[in-house]
Amino acid sequence: MDLLNLKNHSFDEIEKNRGNIDPYDTHLKSSISEITLAFPSKSLSTVASNNSIGFAPIGSWKNGWTGIKEFFEDRQLGICEYSKSNRKLSHGAVQIAAEIARFDINNLPNFLVVKGNLNSGYLYTIKWFDDTFNDDLVCANTNYNKRITNNLIKYAKLIATF
Repeated sequence: MDLLNLKNHSFDEIEKNRGNIDPYDTHLKSSISEITLAFPSKSLSTVASNNSIGFAPIGSWKNGWTGIKEFFEDRQLGICEYSKSNRKLSHGAVQIAAEIARFDINNLPNFLVVKGNLNSGYLYTIKWFDDTFNDDLVCANTNYNKRITNNLIKYAKLIATF
């Protein structure tokens, strides 16, 4: 699982591209301020600076990137990535099958998936949607445990309050 190994390679990528001022550059950055976004955004205030791994632009370019991804380590969840994409700027839409639709995050439509195995680890994913944004929280962990799933939902609820 690449996410589980991200921390081992992030420092080298950030250092190799430090000082690159090309706004179209998609390499990992040490700060959200190094990325030109098409909408106002800030890093997660819940992530301690020593647990932050890096940031990367995602989506398409509309006078700035239409999305941002933040990588971090969490003691309870594992190695995580949080993505925020401006669906309106990228002219996207959301369709969730009724069989998997949930409303865990402030009554917003969302879905939750846990997949993996003992050999490669597990990915815990929750995606939620409001009128403008798609938010995704994905955490990789070597263990499978219902407590991790519950903590993922709690963390996503916390993020949604920002």
